[in-house]
Amino acid sequence: MSDTISPLAAVGPLLALFTVGCERSPDLGESSVPLVVSQSCEVQTGCTASAGDMSVQFTLGPDLRALSPFPVRVVVPAGRSVDSVTASFAMQGMDMGPNRYRLISDGAESWIGNVTLPVCASGRRDWTLHLDIASEGDRFVAEAPFSLTR
Repeated sequence: MSDTISPLAAVGPLLALFTVGCERSPDLGESSVPLVVSQSCEVQTGCTASAGDMSVQFTLGPDLRALSPFPVRVVVPAGRSVDSVTASFAMQGMDMGPNRYRLISDGAESWIGNVTLPVCASGRRDWTLHLDIASEGDRFVAEAPFSLTR
């Protein structure tokens, strides 16, 4: 009998942990329906995004500055059951860290949250809002570019 442990015996428990850790998240398999954002979209005054029978309105601000909280508001159609709304923010080609916010329902038609975005070291102020709305078993997504004012 040898006192050495075979490489497979040593790696086996690690493989089991890796397999459990890599289990697919339930939402990764869901397909999403893209919402078309109106061409006249100005996030500070309000935008509309729609597809089929789903239409939402959303606003940011009014004052959009880095390191200063500003409100995000998403209004869904009356009578439409919405499970969750998240807003995430990214800068194209620049890693600005995770900027994802779960909005809270006001109990009626609006989902609201306060967002604080970081300062970009390069001085850029261009961002993209990504909305993710779970409603009645479907996922809807919308994107809208915007710029911070300062």
